[in-house]
Amino acid sequence: MGSFREREAQERLRILYARTPGPVVFVDESFRPPGNSYGERPFYTMSGVTIPKESLEIVRKELERIVDADYWHTTEAYAGKLGPVAELRPRILELNNYLAQTVDFSIVTVQTEVRTGGDGMAKAREECITTLARAATQSGRENPPRLMVFERVNEEHSPDANRQDQDVVARLRKAGLLDRQVTVEAVSPRDEHLLWAADLSSWSFYHQMARAEGAWFQPLAPVTTVLHARTGLPVKGSNPHLPQPSPGVQPTVGSQRGGGPAVASESRLVHQGKENQALRAVRAQADTQRPALDHSVSLGVGTNSPKSIDAIKERFDWYLSAQRSQRADPAASEPIRQLLEQAAQALKEPRRRDGPSNAGPNIGPQAAP
Repeated sequence: MGSFREREAQERLRILYARTPGPVVFVDESFRPPGNSYGERPFYTMSGVTIPKESLEIVRKELERIVDADYWHTTEAYAGKLGPVAELRPRILELNNYLAQTVDFSIVTVQTEVRTGGDGMAKAREECITTLARAATQSGRENPPRLMVFERVNEEHSPDANRQDQDVVARLRKAGLLDRQVTVEAVSPRDEHLLWAADLSSWSFYHQMARAEGAWFQPLAPVTTVLHARTGLPVKGSNPHLPQPSPGVQPTVGSQRGGGPAVASESRLVHQGKENQALRAVRAQADTQRPALDHSVSLGVGTNSPKSIDAIKERFDWYLSAQRSQRADPAASEPIRQLLEQAAQALKEPRRRDGPSNAGPNIGPQAAP
């Protein structure tokens, strides 16, 4: 029957599934931290696997059938901690092949520029969440996802992590950068086995980036779009099938002289280290891309960085001044001005400390951790 906590979490999910109008995004992460024993470049990656609402029960049962157990963690399966390696490693590929035929679409976000300082990995996570949430829920589909189910972070090790994830989404909604109906729920994979899908995707992509073992991710590649968190743009060679977002504020931003509005990061000091060809290629490509202005603003909001928003606004004001000297139509800049005002306002409001910043319908108290 499961514990009271498990039953409570599952009942909350049941209500959320019933109320959400579209597919559901299941989210998990993988990362290589700074200061690792091999001196390798750190990075952070987050996977969002989208499953049609009408297929949730079918996919869950099939994953359970293939796993043939009530517990799955790809890292442990690969290491032989859940059984014989000779049996479990082929099962990883079997699961990935099944997901490739079943998921609606999949998104992987990766941040290869982890800043130095104590909060570098936390900021990388916020950047990945920002990029993933906007890409997944603004997909341009007739019925885009409005519910994202995250794997709950162990609060004994990171007491504020789950609240911080929801704060990221709350700020983006407040700034008008996410639909106000987007809901975030964090649960354990023991409560929702569909999180196994996100675990498989994030683990497989990690092995491609960290160990140059592309065979694990290969089955998922045709249904996955890989986005660099810093630019919000697809990585070359990534599946381009992701539905395009609806038109918005699209001007690009950059730092070159006379190039229009520019993004100013709070810190460009990033961790270095050894890297394989796959990771180097992703990083090098991002260095050649210029993010759209709304993505740069989104990162400033998602990471709770008023300095970034102020710097973008300062550069944009300079840009407007140059445009006025050329007698350009001032109305054309109005959407950007409104976007910056909304972003600044979202960061002025105090962060909630009395509970999680969840979105969507109020369906009762959060499940106990």
